[in-house]
Amino acid sequence: MKRVLLLSLALFLLLAIQGEALEIRYLGHSAFFLSFESGFRCILDPFAPQVGYRIPEGLAVDALASSHEHFDHFFDGFAESTQIFVGTKNKGAEWNLFDATIKGVHIFALPSYHDDTQGKLRGKNAILVLEGEGMLLAHLGDIGAIPEKEVMEKLKGVDILFVPTGGHYTLPPDRIVELIENLTPRVVVPMHYRTEATKDWPIAPLEEFLREVKEWKVKTLDSPLVLKKEDLPETLEVWVMRVWTG
Repeated sequence: MKRVLLLSLALFLLLAIQGEALEIRYLGHSAFFLSFESGFRCILDPFAPQVGYRIPEGLAVDALASSHEHFDHFFDGFAESTQIFVGTKNKGAEWNLFDATIKGVHIFALPSYHDDTQGKLRGKNAILVLEGEGMLLAHLGDIGAIPEKEVMEKLKGVDILFVPTGGHYTLPPDRIVELIENLTPRVVVPMHYRTEATKDWPIAPLEEFLREVKEWKVKTLDSPLVLKKEDLPETLEVWVMRVWTG
C-alpha cells in the first residue's frame, strides 16, 4: 500500500511539474490571449470596441503587444499596471521596436511594412515574437510585404505563426502562402479575415485562404487551446481557432 501511495504521489508531482505549458485563446480579428506556464499573460493586437468583437471583461494580463497603431490592432483600455508595447509610433511613420523579458518569456518586435511600397501607403508594421516554454511564436500583424532577409532568418522554423489571411490591407493569400512556405512553421493560425463582425470590410473570408492551402492539413479547434511543445505536429498544419467569448 505504501509503495502504491508513493508511486501515486510521484506521478502527481510529475504531472504538476510538467503543467499546461501554453494556453491560447482567439479573441477575434487579430487578437490573441496567451498564458504561459511561467505566469506571463499577454494579449497580442488588442482591438478597439468598434471592430465588432468583444474582449471579455476581467481578463488580467501583464502586457499588451501591438504590431502597429491602427484601431483594429491597438487598444490600451486595460489596468494601469499592464505594460504596453507598440511596434510603431507617430501613426506608423516610424518603428518603435521593443525587446523585453517578463516572467521568463522573451517578447520582442521585428521590422516589416504594412504595404509593398516600404510603408508609403499604410506605414510600418512590426512582427511580434515570443519565446517561452521551449517554443517560438510569431504574430505577423498587418504584414504587407515579404520581410527583409535578416528578419526572415530570425523567423525560420517558427513553431506557431499567426498569419493575416484576408488580404487587401495585407499580403494577398497567394503571397501569404509563399511567406509561410519560406518560414516553414509547424502550425499556422489564420487571423484578420472577414466574418460576420467585419462583414462590411474589404478583406476576404477565410475560405479564400483555405483554397490556396488545400494540400495542407487543416484543423478547426476551440478556444482555449492548451498545448506543450511535444503536442506540435511534425509537419505543417493550419489550425483554425474558434473565437473565445468568455
